[in-house]
Amino acid sequence: MGASTGGTEALKDFLVMLPADAPGSVIVQHMPEKFTRSFAERCDQLCTIRVKEAEDGARGLLIMREAGARTIAQDESTCVVFGMPKEAVELGAAEAVLPLPRIASAALEMAAGSPGS
Repeated sequence: MGASTGGTEALKDFLVMLPADAPGSVIVQHMPEKFTRSFAERCDQLCTIRVKEAEDGARGLLIMREAGARTIAQDESTCVVFGMPKEAVELGAAEAVLPLPRIASAALEMAAGSPGS
């Protein structure tokens, strides 16, 4: 999952909806480097899942998809800034492009291998 500038609240909303036993996920948040660690630490405190800072981007998401990862991008209509999701969509890195309220359930369905995901 990826988010651009303005996506921090959307990511927080997504993460707090996940149950403690949710499958592992990789999220890419475009933001200045000096803020990424504190953002990850804040999310880790708010969520039942473990949140840890990593490093990634649209090309990294494409590499993950090509390796078999399931990938979702937030749609333009629910983004504050559509920068990174747009890059992922244009590269073909996003398997699905969904509005924010549908992403958590779709991610869980994809992880479970549910039909129609």
